[in-house]
Amino acid sequence: MDYEEIKERRKTNIRTGMDIGMGMFYMVIGSVVIYAKSYGHMEVPPAIAYLLGGMMVTGGIFRFIRGIKAILPQKDDSGPGVS
Repeated sequence: MDYEEIKERRKTNIRTGMDIGMGMFYMVIGSVVIYAKSYGHMEVPPAIAYLLGGMMVTGGIFRFIRGIKAILPQKDDSGPGVS
């Protein structure tokens, strides 16, 4: 393994870790926004709070899934008999 491969693998590992970490962070913050609004602790219109919270949770889920997909082994799409 040469230096360029090690450098590329390190960059991929950092991005994967950031995707998983930030995905969980967005999901938690989005949940806190929705929870705080539902119990009246925020002075933001309900539609905006729920929209913001929902978008953060959704974005966090997609980012978390992208990080998990990078960890899982990739399936070979060439199929049987194709070279």
